[in-house]
Amino acid sequence: MLNDEKQDLLKRFSNEKDVFLKSKLLESLVRNADMRVTEIARQTGVTTAYVSQIRRIVRIPDVLSDGYYAKLISASHLIIISRLKTEVDMLKVYEEVLSSSLSAVETEALVREKMYGIKKNGSYLSPEEKKEQMTFFSNLYPDTELSVIQTRIKSKLIFTFKGDLAHTGKLVRKMLQKLRAEK
Repeated sequence: MLNDEKQDLLKRFSNEKDVFLKSKLLESLVRNADMRVTEIARQTGVTTAYVSQIRRIVRIPDVLSDGYYAKLISASHLIIISRLKTEVDMLKVYEEVLSSSLSAVETEALVREKMYGIKKNGSYLSPEEKKEQMTFFSNLYPDTELSVIQTRIKSKLIFTFKGDLAHTGKLVRKMLQKLRAEK
């Protein structure tokens, strides 16, 4: 493909508002113009993540594009739903979005549940709870810091013991023994 044609496609991609046309232009750039996603992102001033998200729209079943043009769902919904691997899953989520009037945030949670089998149950520790636990452990084990990290799919406790190997090894063994005794 000639350089002028590439530049024209890049300009059309940048200016296009219709997400499906934008996706088709992007596919043309990747397949016919032999451009990489990173190069397209750099030349159009968007992130590579955005380019990848728009590129996935090509895989969306026709019924979802009908829903988009009928203004039943937004481009954000399409981008989120396009993360699913199969058309069957995409259609199931689409039906749920329509029947329950799900927002994009709620659709994101539903897609994560489908992809990873993880539901958003429970709640995060409050900042006060985290601080209380951190203080408790630093009092129980001097020269120890506790970090608590929580996401929707996992939680981490990171203990940092300060001191030489003899001191920290003793603390680690003591803590592990207490945890085993709890079982």
